[in-house]
Amino acid sequence: MTLRQRLAAALLLALAGAPAGAASIHLQPSSDTVFVDEQFTVSLLINASDAPGAHPGLYGGQVVVDYDPTQIAYVDFGLASGVSFFSGPALGVATGGLRQTVTLGFDNAPDTGTVGTFTFRALGPPEVVASINIADSDAFFGTFAAYVPTYQPFYPTFTGTSVTTVIPLPGAAWLFMAGVGAALGHARRRSAAR
Repeated sequence: MTLRQRLAAALLLALAGAPAGAASIHLQPSSDTVFVDEQFTVSLLINASDAPGAHPGLYGGQVVVDYDPTQIAYVDFGLASGVSFFSGPALGVATGGLRQTVTLGFDNAPDTGTVGTFTFRALGPPEVVASINIADSDAFFGTFAAYVPTYQPFYPTFTGTSVTTVIPLPGAAWLFMAGVGAALGHARRRSAAR
């Protein structure tokens, strides 16, 4: 057996012995449809109820979120109560230079719930589906761990999200539509009275 084959076999054995669990990290937008040139939020959620360790427990890890900077712009990230940063948030450019990234590491997240909230601004153009992807910042070794009762790595699944940009109707359009509806209702009542 060659050295390369031995290393590959050792890596496979190490990965096979790693605790699996059905933990997940996902993004949840405040709305599936967002107005062009307005801010919207996306929650970073954790479900570590199947992760190793004691429950309730404390969890941490480092994620990288990427998006198309011609469609949306990163504004801020706010942590949920009790959760803390161990790194970031830091802006960067993803491979190929076509997508922007935000990388952040967090500690003390609960078994389930909100880790924090991203704020983005929708840039448009209208009727575009803007995807927001999320992954572990170290896809090979992983960065996620349960801290209670001892440090125990785990490998959650990651799910991104998307939003569709739309142009809001101006206030005058809403008033016009309300006026047309009132006129139609009045005409209907007049014809029914005859």
